[in-house]
Parts: sequence; structure tokens; C-alpha cells
Amino acid sequence: MFWLILCIVVAVAYAISAILDNYLIDVFYKNKHAEAIKAINAPFYIVLGLVVIAIFGSKIDSPNSAIIAAISGVVVSLASIPYIRALKTEEATTTAIFYQMQPIIFLLIDITLLQKTLSGNDLLGFIVTLSAPIVVILSARSKKGRKVELSSALLLIAYNVLAVAATSTYAYLGKSNDTFSIYGFYILGRGLSDLCLTRVIPSWRKRDKFVRKYYGMRLILIEGANLLIYSAADFTLRYVYTVAPTSLSSVVTNAAELIFTFLLGIILTIFWPKLGREKLNRRSIIAHGIAVILAVIGIIVLN
Repeated sequence: MFWLILCIVVAVAYAISAILDNYLIDVFYKNKHAEAIKAINAPFYIVLGLVVIAIFGSKIDSPNSAIIAAISGVVVSLASIPYIRALKTEEATTTAIFYQMQPIIFLLIDITLLQKTLSGNDLLGFIVTLSAPIVVILSARSKKGRKVELSSALLLIAYNVLAVAATSTYAYLGKSNDTFSIYGFYILGRGLSDLCLTRVIPSWRKRDKFVRKYYGMRLILIEGANLLIYSAADFTLRYVYTVAPTSLSSVVTNAAELIFTFLLGIILTIFWPKLGREKLNRRSIIAHGIAVILAVIGIIVLN
């Protein structure tokens, strides 16, 4: 039963982190070269990676596993670029709905590469899950609005494809390694990639300097809190996977995260509009509500 409580806690933490991501990108970076936020993330991830490696790193089975784990972190770092760009026009709930397409990508990989047979449940889950983002896209009133939603959808699909690639690599390494030792090298790779990207892309480097100078410690403290919340949730979820059935804990976490993101987004938008940032018109709330229900049903069926 304890693992179930941890899944709920993780889901709430992920929901809060998603809302903070949206807030930071919209308010602090004003949707302009928001990828520069990686300059703050990089030292945090590098230090976290080194600490985890110092504690668990000796359990890695070979240097090759450490390198592959680090590369999966680099892939996630690259995946966050389309994610950040999608947040320029989308709120946290929409991005959370699109996250739920990841099981579909895993299913497609199984069918195409592993010759898995598509069952009736798989097909039903595929259709129901895919209908959730379609509802969001069609809910836009104007043709221009639907184009914006479609553009965001393509960015989030790109994010999902890269995230699935990294997760698949992580799962493969987990068959012969301690999950926390892999995590250390994974998060170190992510931090080093973020550091390199923000050093070699001039527009990101320039934007980072400007935003830090303008907002000072306020920016550092909020993003620091966001990183702590996200990383604690990420680490806790990996622990849950070692003590509970992976598929069941994944279902609970994904479904709960989606519901909490939707509810928290609405509540915060009512009482703290700058932080919540959800669209509160009737059409949008109904569309997002339907999409959340469809996505949750799809998650359950697919898993």
C-alpha cells in the first residue's frame, strides 16, 4: 500500500513541476529563447549526478553501461527543447495530455520491431488515447488557433519520441544494473548536455544573462525549487519501480498526474492567475476535461 501513496505523491509533484515550467517560461523568459533555462538546470543536474554516482555508481556493471546511460540523459536534454517550445503556446494540462501518447509510441515500436501482435485491447487503448489530443486540437475556435495547436502537438510528439528512446535505453540497462546507479550517469549526461548547449548557442547564452540580471535570485530560487520537486519525484518513482509492479505503478502515476495537473491548473488560475495560466473559458475547460478522461481511460486500457 505504501507504494500507492508514493505514486500519488509523485503525481502531485510532477503536476506542480509542470505548472512551474509553464510559469517560468511564460513570465520570466516571455517565451523568447526560453531554452536558456537550461543554463540554470545544468549545474544542478551535474551536481546531482555526481552525488548519486558517488553513492551508487560502483554498482554499474561496465563502463559501456555508464556511457549508454549518460547518452540517454543527453537524449532527454535534447527532448526538452521541443517541450519548452511547445510551452510557449500551451498550458500545463495540454502538455500533460500529450505525454500520455508515450505508451502508443512504445506499442508501435513493439509492433514494428518486435513483431508484437496488436490485440483488441491495444487497438482500443490506441484509439482512445489518441483521441485525447485530437479533442484539444479541434477545440480551438479559429483555423489559426487549430494551426497553433497542431504545431504544439508536433513539438510534443517530437518530445515523446525522444523521451521514449531514452526510457527504452534506461529500461534495457535496468535489466542488468541497479536503477540508481543508472540514474546517476543518466542525470549527469543530461546536465553536461544542457551545459554544452547553453555554451555553444549564442542566443541562449545572451538570454540567460539578461533574464538572470533582470530577475536575480527570484528566478534562481523558483527554478531551483522546481528542479528539487521534479528530481525528488523522478528519483522516488524509480524507487517505486523497484518495490512495486512497474506497469501498475506507471498507470497510477500517469493517470493521477494528468488529473492533478488539470485540477491544480484550474484552482491556481482562479486564485493565482499568473501561476495557474489555464484557459478558463467554458469551451476550453470542457475540451480539456473530456481529453483528460479519454487519456486516463487510454492509459488504463493500454497498461
